[in-house]
Amino acid sequence: MGIKISLCMIVKNEEDNLEICLESVRDIMDEIIIVDTGSTDKTVEIASKYTDKIYHFEWIEDFAAARNFSFSKGTKDYLMWLDADDVVEEESRQNLIELKKTLNDEIDVVSMKYRHGVKPDGSFSVLLTRERLVKRSKNFKWKNKIHETIDIDLSNDKIKLLESDIYITHRHKIDPEKSLARNLKIIETALENGTYGAFEACYHGITLHSIGKNDEALEVLNNYFALAHKSELPPRVNAYMSAYDIYMDKGDYEKAYQLLEDNEVYLKDRSEYYTTLGDFARNILKDYDSAIYYYEKALKCKGTDFLNTPSHFRMEEYYYYKPNYGLGLCYNSLGKFKKALETFEKAKEYDETEELKIILEKIRRINELVGNS
Repeated sequence: MGIKISLCMIVKNEEDNLEICLESVRDIMDEIIIVDTGSTDKTVEIASKYTDKIYHFEWIEDFAAARNFSFSKGTKDYLMWLDADDVVEEESRQNLIELKKTLNDEIDVVSMKYRHGVKPDGSFSVLLTRERLVKRSKNFKWKNKIHETIDIDLSNDKIKLLESDIYITHRHKIDPEKSLARNLKIIETALENGTYGAFEACYHGITLHSIGKNDEALEVLNNYFALAHKSELPPRVNAYMSAYDIYMDKGDYEKAYQLLEDNEVYLKDRSEYYTTLGDFARNILKDYDSAIYYYEKALKCKGTDFLNTPSHFRMEEYYYYKPNYGLGLCYNSLGKFKKALETFEKAKEYDETEELKIILEKIRRINELVGNS
């Protein structure tokens, strides 16, 4: 059957990344749309090697607005988005080519895996599922000024989603100071023009925590929790983790624990939540049985972040390494060395850190001495 795809990108000062990105998909895309939001380097010159469809969009502190403009310029059957520091590597290139040839045109949305957070060994710490390819005729729109997503309601059974195994790889290292300053400016603009809501409050609090304004961050986050509890969407787990970290830094363990304990109804599908409770029970309470209970619940989580959307975010180490490692530490403390070895070995399947190598060697020796008791 076959489909045609418009690649729609927004860029600014990406001379170090753009060519690598476009080289990875130039022969797959039927149209390349580049929307520049104010580059002062060679970004536009590089883009012109790949397309003559280059547009300029005045930056208005709104990523969704810029992305919607880029989508408005696409003319093919489906619209796909990438960031300039994304790459489609060879295996996924072939899968994307095959998808183009075989995609049933009844499909409205195709999700793809998104991996980033490069570790020293070249593996990735973060795996997301993102809406990547959408049918142009459906006129889907982007929403949110920062951490933007395409507004797709999968509770509508007329919308057909295909979850693909295609991986988009994000390899650029983010400058945290630059990124935080940019996000804070966008949030402050939303405050000024009256478009500040629950979503902005969430990332406002997280950003304030990231720059060390903890008291202000707590005030904003508590406001966010109140707003989020009234909405249809569950609160973001990273907002709770920020507030928890602030209370822990203050030494207020009671409030830190209560914050999590009181909100299981909102966070029950998140391993980050149960793993953190497990860490609290193990490190603060020295209650290893409770910690084991929480870590085991963590390992059962799938990690969806939104209701009825094709976007799922999760920190992979919380779903594999951290809960298994925590279980190993608990079983070791309880003298259950065989169980400790089993769970440490499971943690190793995901990530073999130096810390884990050392403890595995010790546990193996203990098991040999006690006969795998």
